[in-house]
Amino acid sequence: MSKRKVTQTLKPLKKLKSNSESIRIATWNVCGLRALLKRNALVQLLEEEDPHILCLNETKLQEKHVEQIKAQLPSTYYSYWNCSTAKKGYSGVAILSKTKPLNVTYGIGISKHDLEGRAVIAEYNRFYVVSTYVPNAGDGLWRLGYRTQEWDLDLRTYLDKLQKTKPVIWAGDLNVIHEDIDIHNIKGKEKCACCTPEERGNFSETLETNKFLDTFRMLNPGVKGWSYYPRRNVKAKEKGQGWRLDYIVVSQALKRSVMKAYIRDDIDGSDHHPCLLDLSFRK
Repeated sequence: MSKRKVTQTLKPLKKLKSNSESIRIATWNVCGLRALLKRNALVQLLEEEDPHILCLNETKLQEKHVEQIKAQLPSTYYSYWNCSTAKKGYSGVAILSKTKPLNVTYGIGISKHDLEGRAVIAEYNRFYVVSTYVPNAGDGLWRLGYRTQEWDLDLRTYLDKLQKTKPVIWAGDLNVIHEDIDIHNIKGKEKCACCTPEERGNFSETLETNKFLDTFRMLNPGVKGWSYYPRRNVKAKEKGQGWRLDYIVVSQALKRSVMKAYIRDDIDGSDHHPCLLDLSFRK
């Protein structure tokens, strides 16, 4: 059996009925939403998976683009956008939701982070959804200090504060390889962004301190599922040489509601692939 088949993740599930007891959440780093919409990938995801909540990362939009983009999206979704004001064509996140949230917050309340448009938080009856695009440490790790000594710590505190009110669903491109199994080969990559001991250690500490669960790993122990293939390696996907950088993490209080967690690595259009989570609140 080829590596490609070994690393193939779970097959898409049938559509869930829209009700208050079952919900499907998806997250996708689209690496530029305007470019993605010129392809069929987003349509494919929405038609085949019909998520109730979709978190988009790295939209690369400015505020002036939002209304035009919204006009191209299904009218069944409310949408909430946070764009970078620090740099054009950079970062940016969004939440699309079939249910109107109780409240929406843009950013985590600290300007040095929020200028880059890296977080949207939607509050629902049962939980918060936190859509984030975590800063990359960059080539040469020039942003490692900012990432690990500032962003990670401030976000951890913010998530914990939310969790004291109601459970949290934290989704997005978290730009970290948590465990060795989350990359095709960790050897020699310890000084690469996303793979450093500092980044991995911080993520482990956030999961432990906040009592969060990595839903994909919880339900798929031992499965090599990749959500990202480096563009510099043109044959990475063909060879099964991927990374798992995209996560849907939940509070411990939601553990019994977690039903399915999977990656649609057959949906192209970006260098990342959509990750999905099914929750059921039936007693």
